[in-house]
Amino acid sequence: MNEQLAKLIKENKGILRQLTDLNNTVRGLTTIYKDIVIDNSYLEKRIRVLEQAQTYYPMTEKEIANIKIGGTD
Repeated sequence: MNEQLAKLIKENKGILRQLTDLNNTVRGLTTIYKDIVIDNSYLEKRIRVLEQAQTYYPMTEKEIANIKIGGTD
């Protein structure tokens, strides 16, 4: 019984470690997304370009995917 309990605790610690790593990864990705997309207004600029383009002619998905904002993105 004690061996099973010890094994279960050890497995739970491993799962907790994996969840902690996953949580840290998600937090990091969220921070990167916030820094790059939101703070630099890339998403807003892209939407503005799409809205302006829609007034002239409907864009294809390929054209939408190829919209570049800024110098290097």
